[in-house]
This record gives sequence, C-alpha cells and structure tokens, in this order.
Amino acid sequence: MLAASASAIPQFSSPQTLSPAGQDAYYPQVATDGSGRATIVWQRTDGTNKRVQSVRLAADGTPEPVQTLSHPGQSARIPQVALDGSDRATIAWQRSDGSNIRIQSVRLAADGTPGPVQTLSDPGQNARFPQVALDRSGRATITWQRNDGAYYRVQSVRLAADGTLEPVQTLSDPGRSAINPHVAIDGSDRPTITRQPSDLYYGSVQSVRLAADGTPGPVQSLSAAGQGADRPQVAIDGSDRATIVWTGSDGANARIRSVRLAADGTAEPVQTLSGAGEHASRPQVAIDNSGRTTIVWCVGGCGGNVRADTRIQSVRLSADGTPGAVQTLSDAGPDTLYPQVAMDGSDRATVTWYRYDGSDYRIQSVRLAADGTPGPVRTLSDPGQDAFIPQVAIDSFDRATITWYRYDGSRFRIRSITLDTDLKGSATAKKTQKQKGKKIVVKANVSAGEDLSATGKGKIKVAKRSYKLKKASKSVSSGKSKNLKLKLKKSKHAKKIAKALKRGKKAKAKLTVKLTDEAGNKRTTKLSVAVTAE
Repeated sequence: MLAASASAIPQFSSPQTLSPAGQDAYYPQVATDGSGRATIVWQRTDGTNKRVQSVRLAADGTPEPVQTLSHPGQSARIPQVALDGSDRATIAWQRSDGSNIRIQSVRLAADGTPGPVQTLSDPGQNARFPQVALDRSGRATITWQRNDGAYYRVQSVRLAADGTLEPVQTLSDPGRSAINPHVAIDGSDRPTITRQPSDLYYGSVQSVRLAADGTPGPVQSLSAAGQGADRPQVAIDGSDRATIVWTGSDGANARIRSVRLAADGTAEPVQTLSGAGEHASRPQVAIDNSGRTTIVWCVGGCGGNVRADTRIQSVRLSADGTPGAVQTLSDAGPDTLYPQVAMDGSDRATVTWYRYDGSDYRIQSVRLAADGTPGPVRTLSDPGQDAFIPQVAIDSFDRATITWYRYDGSRFRIRSITLDTDLKGSATAKKTQKQKGKKIVVKANVSAGEDLSATGKGKIKVAKRSYKLKKASKSVSSGKSKNLKLKLKKSKHAKKIAKALKRGKKAKAKLTVKLTDEAGNKRTTKLSVAVTAE
C-alpha cells in the first residue's frame, strides 16, 4: 500500500559488470532521466585504440546492450554525459583526428538510438577535458580548454535541441592560460562556466555567464591572486544563484573555498569552509530543492598515495549561504579519496568515494538526511580487487546509481550498483471494526520490514457529525507488526457514538497513517474503516 521511498540504511542491488570482457575500461560517468533510467558512459580499449561506449540501465536496473559511440582509428577519451527533459543523452569526449585532439559529441534519442558524431572544436590545436550541461529547452552547452598556439583558452559551443551547432565561442581572456572548465545551467537557460588559471598558485578562479541567447557576459575573477585556485566546480539553485567551490591556499595549507553569485551575477564574499591546519582538496558541490548547498572534499591529502590520515568531509550551506559545522563522513583508518555528491528530491545527499581497506581499494557511500545528519557508511564494491573513481547520479524516484571501474583479475571493468528505494512496511486496517459498549477505539495494523515509527490520526463520522481521534504513535521494529490504537480526542463523545451505533446509525473512521524511517523518509497511507456496535 506504500509507494517507493528510500530506507534509512540504503539497500543496494548487487553490483553488476557493464563493460565487455577482454579489454580495460575506465572513467565511467552517469546521468539519470525522468523515467528512472541511468545512462553510463566510459572509455574502453578495442585492442588498439580507446573507444567511448555507453549502456542504459532500465528503471529496474536491467542493462540494455552496450553501444560503441566513437569512431575507430583514433583514441577517444574522457567521456561526459548529461540528459535533457526529453530523456535524450548528450555525450561529449576528446579524440585525436590524427594530428590534434578534438572535442566530439553524440546525442542518444529517448529510445537510446545514437545520432551522428559531431566534431565541435576547431582543427589545428589540441582541445581537452569537455564538460556538458543541458538546459530546459533541450539545448546542450559543451565547454573545453583549447590551445591557441601559445595559451590554453576556454571555449564553448551550444547544440540546439535538434542538434544544430551554433558558433564556437572563446570565453577566457588572451595572454594567459585558463584550464579545467566546469559548467552548470540555471532555470533561465543561462550557463555559468568556471575555470582555473594554469598558474595555479597565483591566478584567480574565474567565471562567465552566458545569456539565454548564448551571448557571453563579462569575465569575473572570484578568488584573490596568490591564494591558489584549483579545480573549481559550480552548481546552481532554484533561484538561479550559482555556488562555486575550489581549493585555495591560506599560506600553509590548501583550504576549500566557495563564493555565491546572485541571480544577477553579483558575487558575495568568499568563504573558507575547511578547517585550518590540514590540507583539503577536490571539492564537489550539489544543491537541494530548499536552496541548501552540500560541499564535500578530501582532507589530509588526496594525491593517490596510501595515507592513514585521509578522510572525506562535508559542510552544508543554508539557503542564505551560512555554513554549518564541518562533518567527517568516512571512517577512521586508511585512505579515502575522490568524493562525489548528488542530491535527491527529498533534499538528501548521497556521497561516494573510494577507500583503501588495507588490501584493496573499495567503493563506499553514505547518505546525509535532509537535516544533514549522516547515516552509516556502506561498502559497495566486492573485496579482493581494487575499485576506483566512483560517480553518482540520482533519478526522480530518489534512487542513486553509483558506477566505478574495478579490476576483475585480468582487466578493469565498469561496475554499477543501484539503491533499492522501497520503504519496507505497510499500514492496513480491517474493513469493519466492532466496538464494545462505550469504548471507542479504532485500530490500524503496521507491518515493518525495517525499523519504522508510525503515527496515526483521524476522525469518526456518524451521520452528519464528526469526532476527532487522538494522534497515536508507535515504534515498530524490523520484521514486527503492531496495532496503532486511536482513541477519541474527547472521551465524552464515546457515549454519543455508542448510542448512535446501537440505534443502527452508520459510522466510518477516516485514518491517516504516516510511516517514517530512521533517515526521516515519510510515506502516508489513508484508510477507511466502518465502525459498528458489537
């Protein structure tokens, strides 16, 4: 009787292997559509060159056939994927044309059929590290860094909903390199693109906003020169405010910093989020439906060497930008690296990373409740072989799909796992409940497949009069059933109802039962019960 909702301790499906055997596959990316399907892309060798492949998982997690998207003959690497409101995937990657590295893309229709491959960047110089985002009109904005012969410049192009290419635009200033662009699009179809300087320790994080018609606005410098500016990331809330995060220096350690741009592009003051005295890096950012921002990062060093003191931390910024307390999410012990974060429709964050367990690297995950409280850490990948670089996306049913690559003993393969979102419990009531004398009690039965709290309220209607029932609450342990007993709010009404029942009047109880799990997930069931005299 209950629709899907996520449980307190996320229950995951068994990991499944997606890439074909026989060759190495690396660096998966994942995005989900409005039908609950996940599209996962990766790079895989074909024996000679690297090719971009994809697979779509049905809403129940069943994989469709793997598709090879890039052409043979030259290596294609580092695919990125985003999905529009019509369930079409736009995938971008970098590929050599025999002389230079070029940015290419392909669009998959809602049924998964790939369109033609398009080359986006100009010939003659190398272009690398594409990023892609989709707006509400189904237009894709793809950005990358490209050498102009002397410096790297950030460029972008927009693909219309029908796939038509608009002109390539160069967004960064000449005379100094800008690298590692990242893009997000607001509700007014305006992309915000961030980038870092190549002179990492002296340059500034910069951003530019494109109007809905694609016209670029002025370049803004967001961080102070001399403090460092590494790996900026951007996310945009429902009020069209962009939050940009990056790694900067306080003179002794790398710190996580952020700035928020108002809907009109005005920058608020820069905030330092991570604690002093420790090195922090690789921030990631996501924003919930309430305008609250969750930022995660690595602290203690994330260079890939095994270190006992490396941990994953997070902080939540309120809707007005005020930071809460920093939380450590990963367990104490060996390395934890490469955090990623995604938000669901219930304002919960799913965070994933990989961690050394003393023998192998394993994929782990934790979910933060809507109030920011972290649940237990879950280890998702199997023991026995290394697993790396997880990615996470969440669909409209609040199901998280996490993907990574893992060694199978001879090759690296792409793996994925999907969160099982069923709340394990139900509320029922008999169609008719008989009452003895003046004792009026209505019962609802709650059966729990996990630890739940149940709250019921309602009223009894006799003829044209209604009598309220007291709210009742109970905890129900996993695997148990309990009756929720609702008594009259005013005991003096029991006599009136009892007399009416004896005279043959019809009475009906209307109940609302709310089940809540340990993470605060809620589901409501409405029940109708006839009340008669025994």
